[in-house]
Amino acid sequence: MEQAAIKIHQVLENCFNSIDSDGKSYFVAIDYRRPISKKTKILKKDINNTLNRFLKKQKFFPEKYTVNKNISLQFLEATKIYKNKFLLGINHDFDSGGWLIELLVENTSFCVVEKSEKIKMYKSNYKDWWLLLVDHIGLNMMAREDYSELKYYSLERGSFNKVLIIDPISLKEIFSY
Repeated sequence: MEQAAIKIHQVLENCFNSIDSDGKSYFVAIDYRRPISKKTKILKKDINNTLNRFLKKQKFFPEKYTVNKNISLQFLEATKIYKNKFLLGINHDFDSGGWLIELLVENTSFCVVEKSEKIKMYKSNYKDWWLLLVDHIGLNMMAREDYSELKYYSLERGSFNKVLIIDPISLKEIFSY
């Protein structure tokens, strides 16, 4: 997931840097979902075409343009002039669960390290070790399908054969790896 976000940001910055400000600057909000075009050249061409379409048309703000079926750009006029005509203002990844997923990944990783250290002395006593973590982070704030994003992260199991994240209300497995 991060690679797609990095790719699109690099292409945007490249496109933005190629156009100098001539008295007006605009903030650009990008909305995107996967898959993003595999070919950077095509993506760059599509974004440049969209920027040029915006520049040629009479402007009403906010103004939204479709780049392709998975990407759209929305333009807002800046109150001051910047070096570049376009600046990235808002990034909205429709395939990202947002900060709750990041928080869940960070805390899960912390728990795995901490609990791996605690079982070190006893590891040889049992063949398999599972770590069950009760999710109090996403508690009724995250959609079930958002948890599937966890598969895109490099989650370590530490000393455990399996790590399970459990719903605190139903006590059922939400995600495991």
